Amino acid sequence: MPTLTDTTLIIRCPYCMAGIDFSPMIAHKDGRFVCRDCAHTVRPGVPEYRCTCRPCLRLSRKPLLNDHGSRLLTQ
Repeated sequence: MPTLTDTTLIIRCPYCMAGIDFSPMIAHKDGRFVCRDCAHTVRPGVPEYRCTCRPCLRLSRKPLLNDHGSRLLTQ
């Protein structure tokens, strides 16, 4: 019968590929998972955490568009 110790949590980077799959991120003792390629960081269980890697910062600066392609606002 499987127990919690029989599983391993694998978090994958949404930006980097390893073959045909997204790259697994490295787990740190403080609970962070970090991508070794782009430095994207996540903290599972901390919804208010915001990553400051280049891809995330680039996305946060893009203007939001409505359904017709018109600019709504810039975050």
